[in-house]
Amino acid sequence: MGYYTEFVFAASLKEDTPDEIIDVLKMVVWGPPEDVDIDVDIDHPFFKCDRWKGFGSRKSQYFGYTQPLSCVKYDQIARQWMVSIRCSLKNYTGEIEKFVDWLMPWIENGSGECGLLGYSIPEDGVVPTLFYLKGDSHGE
Repeated sequence: MGYYTEFVFAASLKEDTPDEIIDVLKMVVWGPPEDVDIDVDIDHPFFKCDRWKGFGSRKSQYFGYTQPLSCVKYDQIARQWMVSIRCSLKNYTGEIEKFVDWLMPWIENGSGECGLLGYSIPEDGVVPTLFYLKGDSHGE
């Protein structure tokens, strides 16, 4: 058993985000195609985590919404990739923070003027950790 952490995240990516990053992001969100064991050659701590594949599809019963709801989609009007993740996972080695750090160079926008990207909160948490595109916990 162990403690789960809920993670909710949404961002639009820069127009020049490489296809290789999008392909890896899809594996992060949904996992690799069935019957395929794919490893990536990206030198970032997130990819040293045991549970990076399918990160966005993990779930538990400890939160208000118990099913993962994650997507990577190209928006034809905005002409950019969008990523949305709602999942819950065991964040034992800081997978959530490492994921945000890995994707940060490719993020163009979050929500609002503060660039809110999302939050995480452990099942026994009281105050969520907020993630912003720039700055501290107030987006400054």
